[in-house]
Amino acid sequence: SLPAASAAGNGTGITITVQPISKQLVVGENVSLSVVASSTSALTYQWFKDGVAISGATLAQLSLSNSQTDNAGVYKVVISSNGKSLTSSEATVKVALAYCN
Repeated sequence: SLPAASAAGNGTGITITVQPISKQLVVGENVSLSVVASSTSALTYQWFKDGVAISGATLAQLSLSNSQTDNAGVYKVVISSNGKSLTSSEATVKVALAYCN
């Protein structure tokens, strides 16, 4: 059996095994943020940018195509199951106009 430290978060029955990772990119690049979670019940996802829910961002992966400077921010995802929810770690996305050598 798993050690107690691997137990699901806060009694929610949801376990996050891979957290979203911060990214640094250049305008025009594509990027995706993702989370890997498990539960004995079906999971739902809602991504947030700077604390505001992103309309339609309800999958385990959030894709940003042709990134612009306004895509920069702090992202997180709230994972829900059976009326309980667990929030991921925050991932910061930085968008530069060009790479610095």
